Amino acid sequence: MKNLKHLLLLCVVAPSLALAALNLPAPQDLLTKAATSRTALREVIMDLDLNISEMRDAVTFDKYFALLGQLQTQATKSNLDQYYPNAVEQLGLHMVTNGMRWLDLSKDSSEKVRYYVTWMDADALGRLLSVVEYQLDVVKDPAALQKITANIDAILPLVDKKSSSLPYVTAGFRRLQSDIAVTMLKQNQMSPEQNQFWISQIKISSSLSEYIDVLNQGIYALGTKNKADGHFYLSQLLLLNKQTTKLTDSSPAWLLAGLGDSTIETLLRMVRFEENISAEEFTAAVNSLSLRHVQSLVQQWMAQDTIPSGTYSAKYIELSRMLVDMSRAKGAAKDSDDLAKWLGQKSAPVLAKEQNLEGEYALTDKKGRSWKFTVAVARENMLIAALSMQGGVVYKAFFNVAYNVKGSGFVASQRDQDVDQDQNPPIKFDYKNGVMTVQDPFGRDGMTTLTGKKVQNFTNMWGTAVANPEYAEGIYEGTIYTPQGKPFWGRVIVTAFNGYTLGRIDSKVLTVDLNIGSKGTDGVIIMTSGRNIGSSWVQVRANVTAYGLDAYIVVGGQGQAKTMSKLKRVSK
Repeated sequence: MKNLKHLLLLCVVAPSLALAALNLPAPQDLLTKAATSRTALREVIMDLDLNISEMRDAVTFDKYFALLGQLQTQATKSNLDQYYPNAVEQLGLHMVTNGMRWLDLSKDSSEKVRYYVTWMDADALGRLLSVVEYQLDVVKDPAALQKITANIDAILPLVDKKSSSLPYVTAGFRRLQSDIAVTMLKQNQMSPEQNQFWISQIKISSSLSEYIDVLNQGIYALGTKNKADGHFYLSQLLLLNKQTTKLTDSSPAWLLAGLGDSTIETLLRMVRFEENISAEEFTAAVNSLSLRHVQSLVQQWMAQDTIPSGTYSAKYIELSRMLVDMSRAKGAAKDSDDLAKWLGQKSAPVLAKEQNLEGEYALTDKKGRSWKFTVAVARENMLIAALSMQGGVVYKAFFNVAYNVKGSGFVASQRDQDVDQDQNPPIKFDYKNGVMTVQDPFGRDGMTTLTGKKVQNFTNMWGTAVANPEYAEGIYEGTIYTPQGKPFWGRVIVTAFNGYTLGRIDSKVLTVDLNIGSKGTDGVIIMTSGRNIGSSWVQVRANVTAYGLDAYIVVGGQGQAKTMSKLKRVSK
């Protein structure tokens, strides 16, 4: 019974004895002893090593662990390594292996963390990696996560140096950094400075790719209501593009391709929904693209049938002009030329509408001769013109009218530029402050400048478009009025082909094929005759009604008929 009481007493007292088992002088006393001789230094090192397991709390451990740097200095002075190689380094490894359990990267300073890592080898760093992974399972506070990431960033040079034999350790720390960064970036609620910090912490390509996927969810959801978010996506993509040069693993081609694809999609959607993009923002985005992606952007830019109108047209033309120059600078000369040509043709009808350009103009040349100049829209994306001398004798008809991308005004030719030997003389015209100026460099007297004012506005057919129109195809009959005022009975045949309307004016007086037509899907049809040597073009512009067609005839060089032709539908 007496022995049992002694055993119970030992069970109670033993923990107290363990806590009090640390048998070391105060840290300063140890340093004083170590400085007396090499033997004393060796004894201090051994005493510390023997007592590592008795350092039961962080405070006790840290005050002795802090001696290592000064002991290393003493070892160097006393040439200790000659007799006991790496004695301090081995002590440091033993101590840090025991003490890293108290290291908290979410709270400790970078200086403290670096000091701990200084005494670790590759295996110890592998164990530290496991400690940090565990901490990440329980730490959720953004400030604490940022502290962990900053501490990892601070020790990476040491980790790279010490863990060359264990590549998974260096990759593991960067993976942790990158995972934290992507987690934080997904929140989308941070200051610009915080945003840049977290992007800078993405160190591996797989994490960067993961964040691109996150951005793409928003990019492909851009629409009229959230189009302004495109600025954020462009900014993020630019930062990610720069970060690819800092990844520890080489940036794979698919990663750079993904960034380029996302940038193109963002730009196109912002333009499609008419979001304002500054010249600086657009330049930075295009400059981040590879040659292949610039070519892709140009081709997709030109895939539109029409360009934006209204207040956004000026911004669109500005961006398009920039893309013409930037694509050429990138080495895409052919794409640049194609875009310039496309922009000139597509912007012409939009600008004509905004400037109220359609109509008939009375002009005079320098010799006092009178001319008539006609400008009209042939379809949603096509502008045409005609120039004739007084009296109705047609001088030139122009089916290729383009905006002058490099300057101002418009350039018109009989047809698109091609390689045959037929004549195709161009003219230039501009309408400013109510004055139309036409320059004809191939006039009989050399450069001829014609000036004058508008004398007739054409009926704005687009203003009468409807959402649920009558069916356009069919045969219509009735009295047809021309600009000369001479009516005749005839029929207009309307059909559709490849998404556009075609037609014919058929009568005993006049038969004309109308092979250039608008879409005719909104209750409005505009059909124009093709190019015929020695004659002008004829156009029918009409509203489709339940009765038939409310139509006006326009003749190039003569103007629009003053009387509307009401044609009855006789067949579908």
